[in-house]
Amino acid sequence: MEKIIARGAEAIIIKSGKNIIKKRIEKGYREPSLDEKIRKRRNRKETKLLEKANKIIPTPEVIESSEREKEIKMSFISGKRLSESLDNLKEKEKICEKIGENIAK
Repeated sequence: MEKIIARGAEAIIIKSGKNIIKKRIEKGYREPSLDEKIRKRRNRKETKLLEKANKIIPTPEVIESSEREKEIKMSFISGKRLSESLDNLKEKEKICEKIGENIAK
């Protein structure tokens, strides 16, 4: 059973069984070939970032990435999102810097 769990400006996040599917939304105001190129590039970059980040912090494991469909299928991790927990941390800026430094390597 599929259930939409979030909707943003760029994508719809769907929970499907034990997985999450992030589907990039087509933008009607963009020239179609440009929209296609932008969504493909963003999908590819996000997939690479998730795979890199997964080596240093718990992130969803990428199961499949489809440039044709502009979607990423990944494992579902139960619990709070990082964004929900950061506000309660004393050294949140330092933690974010560390995460960024490690992903940039």
